[in-house]
Amino acid sequence: YHATSTCGSIGAAIGAVIMKNGKKSDIKNALSAAVITSGGTLKALQDKSDLKSYNAGNAAVLAINAASLANAGFSGPDDVLDSNFGFFDMLSDKFDINKLFSAKRSVKYAITKVYFKPYAACRYCHAPIDAAKKILETHAIDFNNIDRIEIKTYDLAVKGHDHKEATSISSAKMSIPFSISQLFVCGDLGPLGFTKEHLQNSQIIKLSKLVSVKADNEFTKAFPKKSKASVKIITKDNTYLNSVDYPSGEPELPLSDKEIEEKFMILGSNNLQDEKKLELILKTLRNLQSSIYDLYELL
Repeated sequence: YHATSTCGSIGAAIGAVIMKNGKKSDIKNALSAAVITSGGTLKALQDKSDLKSYNAGNAAVLAINAASLANAGFSGPDDVLDSNFGFFDMLSDKFDINKLFSAKRSVKYAITKVYFKPYAACRYCHAPIDAAKKILETHAIDFNNIDRIEIKTYDLAVKGHDHKEATSISSAKMSIPFSISQLFVCGDLGPLGFTKEHLQNSQIIKLSKLVSVKADNEFTKAFPKKSKASVKIITKDNTYLNSVDYPSGEPELPLSDKEIEEKFMILGSNNLQDEKKLELILKTLRNLQSSIYDLYELL
C-alpha cells in the first residue's frame, strides 16, 4: 500500500470536515467514508509510471468527497477502524488499536514527526543528497574526474531507489544515483529540480552509472529513529567521505520558516501564477490562530 493515498485521504478528510465547522458526528462520518474508499498501491512508483502524483491527488479528491458526504448527512459504520473488515483488519495481520488511546501523557502524536522535503526527490534519496552536498560545500569537485561514488544507507532506502537509469521524471525522483548525479552536474535539486531536460542530460546519465547504493547493517538498525546515509566520492586524485544521521527537514533538523516559505512560493508560482495572492496566503498563515477562516476563503 501507498501511505500517501491510503492514510493521506483519511487525514485530509478529517481536516476538510473541520474546515467546514463539522460537528463531532460529521467528523466520524467523514472518517468512515474516507477509510472505506481509501486505496492506492506502491506499484505506482515502478517502471515508467507517473502515477505517484495521481495517488496523492486522488487522496485529496476522496477526502473532499468524504467531507461532502458527511456534510450532506450520509452516515458510516460506527467502528470503521477496528473489528472484522475494519481498516486495520484489512491492512495488517497484527495491530494494537489501544495505541491510539494511550493514557500516557509522554506519548507524542505522529504529526510531531512530520518532515518537510527541500528537494522533489523521494525522501529516501534525501540523506545521500545532504551527505554529498556537505562534501561539495568544502571541496570543489569536477564531476568529470569522478571514478565512482559509493553510497551506504538503510535497507528500506535501497530497494526501489538504487536504479541507475531513469525512464521518466517519476523514476528520476525515486533514484538515488540519478539524484546524486544531477546534484553534481546541475546543482539544482529544489522543489522543481527534475525535468525532461535532466532526463536527457548525457553527463547525468554517464555519472549515474558510476554510483552504487548498498545497505549498511548499522544504518538499517538505526532506522526509523535515524535516516542515515554516507557518501564516498572517489576521484582520480582523492577520496571524499561524509555522512548524515538526519536529512534536512526532519524534526531534528528542521527547515527554517524562510526555507519553507521559499518552497511555497516556488511551487505556488508554478501553479497559481498570482504572486500577490500567494503572499496574502503566507501572511494569513503567519497569524493562523486569529485568521484561519480567512485562509479557508483564500484556498
